Amino acid sequence: MPPSASMGVGPSEFARPGERIRAVGDTVYLLRARGVHAVKVPGGTPALSVPYPVATLSDGTESVLAFRDFWIDESALFGVVSGAFYRAATTGGSAALLPGHSAPSPDAENRGFYVRAGETVYRATFLPPAAYGIERYSLSGGTASELLRFNAPSLRMPVVGEGSLYYVDRAEGDAEGTASIFALSLDTGTSTAIARGFQSPSILGFDGNLYVTDTPSAAGFEQLFRIRADHRVEKLTIPYNVILHLEISFAGFKGVGYFTAGALYQHPSDRRGDSRDVVMRIRPDSDTVEMVRCLPNSYGGPAMPTPNVSPFVIDLTAGDSALYLARALVDRSNDTWEDQILEVAR
Repeated sequence: MPPSASMGVGPSEFARPGERIRAVGDTVYLLRARGVHAVKVPGGTPALSVPYPVATLSDGTESVLAFRDFWIDESALFGVVSGAFYRAATTGGSAALLPGHSAPSPDAENRGFYVRAGETVYRATFLPPAAYGIERYSLSGGTASELLRFNAPSLRMPVVGEGSLYYVDRAEGDAEGTASIFALSLDTGTSTAIARGFQSPSILGFDGNLYVTDTPSAAGFEQLFRIRADHRVEKLTIPYNVILHLEISFAGFKGVGYFTAGALYQHPSDRRGDSRDVVMRIRPDSDTVEMVRCLPNSYGGPAMPTPNVSPFVIDLTAGDSALYLARALVDRSNDTWEDQILEVAR
């Protein structure tokens, strides 16, 4: 499929790696400087669908409140800014605050990780005075409720799957410098450590199995693990010429897990190495990870197709009939950019 693309000028329009995209049917939605843009695939051009909310400051000037994350389904588009949720029609137009929510201050820290499960959104964030925690929001409105607090070394993205919320924390009895993977039952509210002994784990995604990356100090590079429903931990084999160093996003599609990552890639022909963005596939019945795309990125050196162009992957998302990858190409010589939507699988 030829990529859908858009052109623009000005660094304020640039996307960032990990900035979310969503798909409904044959339409992909992207976050940009002015709001949520929609593009038909293949071959469409992105157009502004839902502008970001605007706050009026004390001096009368206006400040744009950019969504940290957003979700879209058949009936509505939801966006969030600093814990304040907005709703708009899927056909486009302005976004209004949900009942019980107040517009955030433009100076509020728009941070944290969000994950949606049905009509509920969970936010992992810092909770004063000195702990991380997870808050629960309803997409019908109302105030947030605090679900739990934990004392992990750093805040990581949680993942929801099959009635549980998975997160990283220190378990009682964990050795110094290690952490565990916990499952929080969304029915009972109880937490259980399901896998222990990791050194610096991050939860990558869930597709019926849970996937975790870890960087053991003895290895010096990231390793990938699968945690089965019965809590068995399986180490997965990554291609010998791919060294992962930055996972960007994960998406399940037709029972298979896919993820994007920055990687050091070694060419099989002459063993030259350079930095690439890769798309990897994890089949549930295999312990071997497959590479399905290998693309130059901003640190690619000789692999760069154009000297001044910085390409990088933004995000990966599953639509009804295809898996889509969003990629940006930024020309630093004249501050122009191009977004591409690539079809990875069907």
